[in-house]
Amino acid sequence: MLSLHGLGDLFVPFSMEQAYARDVARHGRGHLLVQRAIRTVNHCEFSRAEVGTAWNALARWVESRRGPGKGHGSKRHVKVPVGDDVLDPAVVATETYGCRFSGRARTGTRALFAACPSR
Repeated sequence: MLSLHGLGDLFVPFSMEQAYARDVARHGRGHLLVQRAIRTVNHCEFSRAEVGTAWNALARWVESRRGPGKGHGSKRHVKVPVGDDVLDPAVVATETYGCRFSGRARTGTRALFAACPSR
């Protein structure tokens, strides 16, 4: 699973993303979860580019898990998408948390966050 979550979402607070990560890890499935923080406030206020990038990463991940070589004893490299660390309080508290996967546009509630440094 690859999830996107707005940092300021009050409908479903970001703490729910953290609780989900702990639950998944407790059941030994942490390797199947990638989480990405997006610098927005409104619920599901993701840009088309953010959703498209996440979808493409998820699709590549799924396809790599069932691609050529499965069942023939060959070792395939499964590339897990990059995500954000949602459980380390020091990481989450940084001024730039959520910049990695947030688009550059300063529209909507994105203007409530400090601008991300240039990438």
